[in-house]
Amino acid sequence: MDRKLSQALAKSFKGFDVQSRIDRLESWQSRAADTSRPNYDHTETVNDFYDLSTELARWGWNESFHFAPLRVGESLNDAIIRHERLMINKLQLDNTKTVLDVGCGIGGPMRHVARATGAKVLGVNINEHQIEIGEALNKKANLAQLTDFVKCDFMDMKVLEPNSFDAAYAFESTAHAPDKVGAYEQIFRVLKPGAYFWGQETILTDHYQPQNLEHKHIKNRLMNTMTLCEIYSIAEVHKALERAGFKVLECEDLGRSSADSVPWYMPLTGKGEVFHASRTSPIRRAYTLMTLRVVEALRLVPKGTAAATKLTAAVADASIEGGRSGIFSVLGCFLAQKLTTHKMQS
Repeated sequence: MDRKLSQALAKSFKGFDVQSRIDRLESWQSRAADTSRPNYDHTETVNDFYDLSTELARWGWNESFHFAPLRVGESLNDAIIRHERLMINKLQLDNTKTVLDVGCGIGGPMRHVARATGAKVLGVNINEHQIEIGEALNKKANLAQLTDFVKCDFMDMKVLEPNSFDAAYAFESTAHAPDKVGAYEQIFRVLKPGAYFWGQETILTDHYQPQNLEHKHIKNRLMNTMTLCEIYSIAEVHKALERAGFKVLECEDLGRSSADSVPWYMPLTGKGEVFHASRTSPIRRAYTLMTLRVVEALRLVPKGTAAATKLTAAVADASIEGGRSGIFSVLGCFLAQKLTTHKMQS
């Protein structure tokens, strides 16, 4: 294992009890369902998830923490770059635009947008550690003049002026929203009339059968490991966008198989010549867990670091199970436009 990973984990976990965060995260569904404790805050759960997983995601996924449609023989990194270019083209971005990156992670797409178009990009994020990493990476890329972050929950973006952005995008981030329509309404509010919103959602496919016990088990495992309050179908995403006030121009599952495509979850399986040596493969994940147990025993990383690694591995395993079953996709992509004002739900 690269020494940089253990050093990054030690630094990111400094100042909090890792095992307590893990225990809190593992119990999130039972706490959310406990009506005797009405003060459950899903923002806290999502923040715990990213506090524990960001450095491991960075280790395996580089800077853009999202999936992309894969072509035969194409690496994940190349697919991500191609997919982000598609988003840039859909939003018609150039150096006259101001763009909102909703749930921006450490800013991989943000830097791609700024570098490729000269547009100014503001990233919304609740996680301080991710913002700290993103700011350093933006500065290193000489893009600090075009990029910025605001610590903010995308469910409540009152710190941003209404009608102030020319475009917005969200890569898998609004999947965490406890209220999908509410999240879309917040984005609608800050966009200028005529502005475009591009998004990528985790979705249930048309193969999902609510009465199928195996399907229900897989769905619950996905929701639990990925901290998702619900998983929508592509039709429900379409309807939620319309309820928020958007005109939906495109809305489809780009994860559907075709003659020249590779299943979106393949990088997680380590199968095939392109992915067998990937850090996201099961063998590399097992090796990382084994070595982190040793490093943790030597007290070079905080207690609970190896357990945090198992949590991120559980996300990968659930994603593979959902993808292979045909009921789950991370590539529910849409393009929507704000044409008129919209009265937000109370």
